[in-house]
Amino acid sequence: MIIQVNSLPVLEVIKDFAKEFNTEYTVDICEFTVQIPSDIGSGTIKAYHLDNGMGILEYNCTFYIDVEIKFIVNDVHPLKFVFVTKGNLEHQFENNDEEHFIEEYQSAIIASSDKFGHILKFKMNTSVSKFSVEINREIFDLEKAFDNPKVNNKLYTLFSDVDAIDSFYYKGDYSLSIADIFSNLKTYADFEGDRLVYKIYMESIAYQTLVFHLSQYLDDQNGNNTQQILRKKEFEQLKEGVTYIVKNLDDYGGIDELSKATGLNPIKLQKGFKHLFNSTINQYVQEKRLEKARDLLLNSELSINEIVSSIGLKSASYFSRIFKEKYGIQPSHFNKSI
Repeated sequence: MIIQVNSLPVLEVIKDFAKEFNTEYTVDICEFTVQIPSDIGSGTIKAYHLDNGMGILEYNCTFYIDVEIKFIVNDVHPLKFVFVTKGNLEHQFENNDEEHFIEEYQSAIIASSDKFGHILKFKMNTSVSKFSVEINREIFDLEKAFDNPKVNNKLYTLFSDVDAIDSFYYKGDYSLSIADIFSNLKTYADFEGDRLVYKIYMESIAYQTLVFHLSQYLDDQNGNNTQQILRKKEFEQLKEGVTYIVKNLDDYGGIDELSKATGLNPIKLQKGFKHLFNSTINQYVQEKRLEKARDLLLNSELSINEIVSSIGLKSASYFSRIFKEKYGIQPSHFNKSI
């Protein structure tokens, strides 16, 4: 099945999807949503129309047939910052047969040349979640974004190429840290009808995504990215390590135990956690312990000592100190203040 999108910006993209699907779309402040028809798949495609020439396209869908989405517009296409949180995605420039594969937890920065478009391919019965920050370079405040004269020249050229003289494709490595941004994405209803706060929140999501993409690209260009040693198998092992820690907080035994559980040596474990979460393993474990303690304080009748035991700590006084450092309040007073 071929779906053709002939409009810009993102809100017009949703209207085109609705037309192609022969269905309606809904509008909620800056959020436009179209439901995938049940005869061809399930899920949604959403667009968030933001200020400063920015927008977000969010795909959470499964198609029951192979689908190609062709973005064909007689205009310069947006600069795209793509992140896949589930499944795999295939991308192709309209004027080039080369195929780009973006796997789960991988990112890409994409810009087509001239007025050539993009083709996205979705395999049948494959669930895909993809977020794409779309930037109209003609409107985007370039000088504000690049007020630092030391900024990478290639990035400045990319953002200032308003006529799309050159195409650009950069695929980053695997990362769980940015996935956390999207896994807990809030809706308009979460802000109890406050339009301004919701719009600012969505703009913050867009800028957080840009920070991640640009930081990773600059690290690669500077040769400082430890991700160079991270292969897909090792990435999967690190994910297993994350799951192991969360499930075994009450009796987690340290990095040697984690190494045996994942099959990764301690050095690769430390480097992997540093890249994925920008923290050491011990810092990550402490963060998860405090998060679990916070949830238990809010949602259980357990005593402080019982909570301390359930998160794998032995000293209530130590727990109180690190809890206060993170949340600014003693755990004994926490649930009373909510």
